[in-house]
Amino acid sequence: MASPSIDQQTLNVIVAVCVILLTLVFYLIYKRVKGSKRGILLTGICGGGKTLIYSRLVLDAFKNTYTSIKENVSEYITDGGSSVQLVAIPGHERLREKFFAQYVEHARGIIYVIDSVTVQKEIKDVAEFLYNILTDPKTLSNCNKMLIFCNKHDKPTAKGAGIIKTLLEKELNTLRTTKSHGLFSTDGEDPSKVYLGSPAADFVFAQLYPLEVEFGEGFANEGDEKEGNYDLEQLLTWIEKVS
Repeated sequence: MASPSIDQQTLNVIVAVCVILLTLVFYLIYKRVKGSKRGILLTGICGGGKTLIYSRLVLDAFKNTYTSIKENVSEYITDGGSSVQLVAIPGHERLREKFFAQYVEHARGIIYVIDSVTVQKEIKDVAEFLYNILTDPKTLSNCNKMLIFCNKHDKPTAKGAGIIKTLLEKELNTLRTTKSHGLFSTDGEDPSKVYLGSPAADFVFAQLYPLEVEFGEGFANEGDEKEGNYDLEQLLTWIEKVS
């Protein structure tokens, strides 16, 4: 005896329930993954002002700073009420790669801090550390947001974000050429690095999609203890957006 067929209306209800359940499952997975990636990394070479920015955000105060030899970690509550883990990574060349590797797996965003005054003089070091971050597979698999924050913008000799972007693209393009042979070994491609951007054109940051790289300007005003005498508005807006 043939079983009765399911009418179209019942079938539509079953399909709708399945779609809702699948959507709920994917949403819960997404929330769990996002919740495990709560870190915002403050990184860059020595002297950029990371520790002072961290002090301004976490303590809302000026603090005399020195070259860090370990990371600083604190919870940070945004104006919108979101909680993130703010991690300031030492900029010393012997320490920065180690601490970056330790925290990047749990990061949802990276703030790369640059001294706008000395950037042209230090462009090779600034670009090389940035290159290492951008070609690290863990960066691409864990983070899709980066802010390159041009600090100390209150100084008369500070370079603007547009100029710094151009300087970095040119230097990263040169680094990509000189280091590309390091992507290959006798056995083929080295899985520890990825190629930066598109090989068909000179490097620009837009080639890094889906990693979204933005630029911002501001200052934490090192050397001035007047409360509130700083401008981190663009950095704060970016944190709010990615949190």
